[in-house]
Amino acid sequence: MARRTTTAMGFDWALSNAYAATTIWHRLSWFGAAAAMTQAERQAETTRMASEKIAAAYEGGAKAGLEAMRTMWGIALGAKPSAAAPAAIADAAMRPAFRKARANARRLKRRALKRPRK
Repeated sequence: MARRTTTAMGFDWALSNAYAATTIWHRLSWFGAAAAMTQAERQAETTRMASEKIAAAYEGGAKAGLEAMRTMWGIALGAKPSAAAPAAIADAAMRPAFRKARANARRLKRRALKRPRK
């Protein structure tokens, strides 16, 4: 995995907050107008909302474990321990969640721009 600076990771965190706020805003407005949605639409969005979080958590855990193993094996084979190793592990863990937050914000924005059905 390519090493990233802590500054780049900080920008990712800030951008992720904006994506999360956009996603929450769109979903709250949908749940407020739930009467306009069919039962299938409400159930599909709720299921997707929960399953994406679980999938991102599992993927983040797996990637963090791989990065930790890579770091430990490097040390075991004689590489000098890096002070950036904990940041690399945290970055590997959070990347899937950042990617999902960005994808959700874009998907919900596109859906909100569509004209409502009559």
